[in-house]
Amino acid sequence: MSIITFTSDFGMNDVYVAQVKGVIYSINPKAIIVDVTHNIPAYDIMLGAFTISSLYKYFPDGTVHLVVIDPGVGTDRNILIIRADEQYFVGPDNGVFSLLVQRMQKEHLEADFYTLNASSYYREDFGNTFEARDKMAPVVARLSLGMDYRCLGEKISAIKKLKFPLPSVKSNSVKGSIIYIDNFGNLITNVYIEDIKKDIAHSGIKLNDLTVKLASNVVISGLVESYGHVDRGNPCAIINSSGYIEIGINMGNAAQAMGAKLGDVVLIEFREGK
Repeated sequence: MSIITFTSDFGMNDVYVAQVKGVIYSINPKAIIVDVTHNIPAYDIMLGAFTISSLYKYFPDGTVHLVVIDPGVGTDRNILIIRADEQYFVGPDNGVFSLLVQRMQKEHLEADFYTLNASSYYREDFGNTFEARDKMAPVVARLSLGMDYRCLGEKISAIKKLKFPLPSVKSNSVKGSIIYIDNFGNLITNVYIEDIKKDIAHSGIKLNDLTVKLASNVVISGLVESYGHVDRGNPCAIINSSGYIEIGINMGNAAQAMGAKLGDVVLIEFREGK
């Protein structure tokens, strides 16, 4: 079985997603295509970057990930094939893979970068406005069948990087921001717990001994293991399933209740251990 994940900003009201899948199935009828989401807001490359960096590690070796948030379609921007951690990633070289690569580098995982130039595998009637269907999909299908990725492009040394918002870490505090709001209204910050552990390990600070402050004057004391550890309607801060500090309300919508939005500042203050 060949697993392909598909992430895009295409939405589900048009035929675009189905057309891409049709091209893949015509080459590999046994492919298993997992629709991660097609509701990325149009042209939101940063959210696409966050999405792929949060999901790839839960898929088996050999998975091919197609990520298409591509406002530069048809221009001279490159199409990438990345092989890393025994998986493959295909999409535009516009920064959508920059957070993924950053995380892998921190974990000392090597990555090969190639620019796609395998025109012999493109659809014969390919155009410049739908490269996901006409160029990427045929290549993704062939990768899922085991084709050597090195036959499909030219090796490069680096890819385009986004200026992804990074938290500012001090000895007893971290200044971060909200980078994602999920369907439940939970507020995901850019504060990755593994980074905090490394930066504050020398100070004797305990992770649970903290205060989370939002720009909307919401103050939350301590971390809990899950939303169910506070009463219904109460706010809390947790380490979410992807390793980021997240703010939510048990059975409520934190974004609405707190008036929070993307980019809002989140201040996490630690007290030194006794």
